[in-house]
Amino acid sequence: HYRHIYFMILSDGKENESRRYSAEMIRMLIEERRAQGWKIDFFGMTEDALVQAQNLGIPAGNTQVWAANPASTQATFRHSTIAIDAMLTGKTPTSEP
Repeated sequence: HYRHIYFMILSDGKENESRRYSAEMIRMLIEERRAQGWKIDFFGMTEDALVQAQNLGIPAGNTQVWAANPASTQATFRHSTIAIDAMLTGKTPTSEP
């Protein structure tokens, strides 16, 4: 049994046409996991990342837009490292892990 679970969703913003899970099923799974204490962040590559995340039940504070370039990718993973560090230590997130 794990005390802390961090789940990071990276999206290119394109529809994947899942035949196994509907958007509503995914939203329900995310809401269940968040209720269990999971930290779930959404990183999207398009301007509508906030809308995509909210449609999945992920709040704006857990959403970030990133671009397909090295600097943005590095910043995205730095953000997730900071979030994980804060979750594990109980400290308020800062700009450095």
